[in-house]
Amino acid sequence: MSRVLGIDYGTKKVGVALTDERGSMAFPHSILSNSEDLLGALIELARGERVTQLVMGEPKERSGEANAVTAEARAFGARLRDVTGLPLTFVDEHYSTSAALRQRDTNEKSRKHKDRRALDASAAALILESYLARSRADAPSAIVQGTNHASMNSVNDEPSSEPNDQPTTPETADAPVEHPQPDTPEEATPQEDPTISIDDFVKVELTVGEILSAERVENADKLLRLSVDVGEGEPRQIVSGIAPWFPDPEELVGMRVPFVTNLAPRTIRGLESNGMILAAKDGDAFSLLPVDPAIRAGTRLS
Repeated sequence: MSRVLGIDYGTKKVGVALTDERGSMAFPHSILSNSEDLLGALIELARGERVTQLVMGEPKERSGEANAVTAEARAFGARLRDVTGLPLTFVDEHYSTSAALRQRDTNEKSRKHKDRRALDASAAALILESYLARSRADAPSAIVQGTNHASMNSVNDEPSSEPNDQPTTPETADAPVEHPQPDTPEEATPQEDPTISIDDFVKVELTVGEILSAERVENADKLLRLSVDVGEGEPRQIVSGIAPWFPDPEELVGMRVPFVTNLAPRTIRGLESNGMILAAKDGDAFSLLPVDPAIRAGTRLS
């Protein structure tokens, strides 16, 4: 999946957001004036960033009814779609704009840890996140199916240089061959039950965490050192092996994703890690699992 362009249309200002190149996370991009140059600016941006999908907020009243801006936004979206030839999806703005923005602005602790761009996430980014979340819900197999589906281990530690499987021992011609007695039934090897009980499952504490900072671990190509707000008053340090997928760790700042938060601390490359990030990996495809920005850091998943 390539980049998706998100647009929050207003009569004076238009918020713009883009996903990463994998189309898995949304980031605020810019705010443009709603002038005669707007259409051309968006066309140029879409072509320059190789956008393959347009997502636009549909202004409505809280009741769900159209307002004075709805028709204007739809008309502009149709023009942009026709000129670029890109598919356009409208998303109801009601659940993803002002309320979520106010919630983030009132988080004083996060204000100290994030840059202004991450703090003032535009409504366009929230609209785009809403679209991505719904797309994942409509097609869960795109994320969870595959060899490693929902991975909690492979991306959190730096992979060992040793092979994962034990070497097989070749058979020798001189090795004695044991033959079972014909009147003795061969005992079946008991199979381990792969299922777990609900009591086992509820022991795992899954919590929404907001990444406050991300930096590379010295002399470790695959590790990032994350500072994560999980609603405890003080951020946690979590070391994760996701560096290969994020050449610029700063793009993680402000993201809200699930973490396992009741694991015993581990020391990785001399750094204490107090949790584990959730991610999906299928071959070369990789994605974090961002939640809707309206969900606060510290919220337990159930």
